[in-house]
Amino acid sequence: MLSKSPTSQISPPPESELAPKSELGGQSSGYVPALDGLRAFAVFSVVAYHCRLLPYPGGLFGVDLFFALSGFLITGLLLKEFNTTASISITTFYARRARRLLPALLVLVASFTLAAWLLGWNWHQVLKEAALSTFGVSNWARAMDYRLPKTLGHLWSLSVEIQFCLLWAPLCYLVLRKWRSAEALFIFCIILTLFVELHRRGLVSSEASIKRLYNGTDVRLNCFAIGGAVRALLMGERQLSQRARAVCSKYALWFGIVGLSVHLYLSSTVSIRAWSHTAFLSTAIALSCAAMIIGASMAPNALFARVLSLPPLRYIGQISYGIYLWHYLLLKMIHLPGLGKPERSLLCITASVIAGTLSYYLVERHFLKRGAAPTSKLPPIKDAHSKEVEEAANQ
Repeated sequence: MLSKSPTSQISPPPESELAPKSELGGQSSGYVPALDGLRAFAVFSVVAYHCRLLPYPGGLFGVDLFFALSGFLITGLLLKEFNTTASISITTFYARRARRLLPALLVLVASFTLAAWLLGWNWHQVLKEAALSTFGVSNWARAMDYRLPKTLGHLWSLSVEIQFCLLWAPLCYLVLRKWRSAEALFIFCIILTLFVELHRRGLVSSEASIKRLYNGTDVRLNCFAIGGAVRALLMGERQLSQRARAVCSKYALWFGIVGLSVHLYLSSTVSIRAWSHTAFLSTAIALSCAAMIIGASMAPNALFARVLSLPPLRYIGQISYGIYLWHYLLLKMIHLPGLGKPERSLLCITASVIAGTLSYYLVERHFLKRGAAPTSKLPPIKDAHSKEVEEAANQ
């Protein structure tokens, strides 16, 4: 159970630090570079899909990995805060997320608006798209088939993320205030996942459109919930959580390999329509993402985590938000005579990495210093059998 005493249970460090070696899969430095590697994998999937470099229909499932990572990291921060203060400051959480997400988004929207004005695009439509993206509701515009130019259409997933942030902190606080247990939050996440699947079945039965089934926040919450369930389970105090930590650490390599294999297989064989209409297929993809997160975070010395920790992947992961924001606009604007699809795609990827770098160093990092947001830094995992877990993690 989570104690009423603010510091008696987990005693977490600041957000800039991690658990000591015995508390997080044998990792002592406080930084989990493999999670940045997962971000790189996710953003590459999305960019490559938009550039039509991936031959399979489900390339956009990389966004599910972003959602699962958000659920995992944000749930960990909220649990840490509740253990430390016996409460959760909703307004502080919102301010922190706003500092993380909004500045770079506003720079993109302002640049898009200026470019549209210079190029003589339909000003009325441009302002609509800019407003929907800025206020985080563009996913519902797509879900309801509200016709817009699709220059910022990729921001539907950021709108889902923003809406999740608005919902998740109050929900976690209510669960923790009532039951004061990380395991209770784990159960809540599992129930929410099942509810989302049942809700999706209802929408399918009512012949909802594919756009509604793909873009709605209500049918996307299972990815966040599964990421949150993993984090809550690994931060719990009861025997179930202790055993889960030991198993996840011992078999982290296999979690990562199986998760990646399942994710790639489903992405290569599943169409958007099948994803929308097949029972529990969305949850299966979310579970594959959760397995990759476990493999990346619980055994840093295993092959799976070491590959994800390679410096190029870590760097791309760190600037992935800027790449995500800018790549689609750049792709839409790159139309040079005689430029084939491979050359256009390469130019778009190169320009996106440059834009992501500038966004990170000139915009994002400035606001991150003022109020740290969830990154690949995890709050500690309390472990009653730390030696057993540490030995298993280093096998």
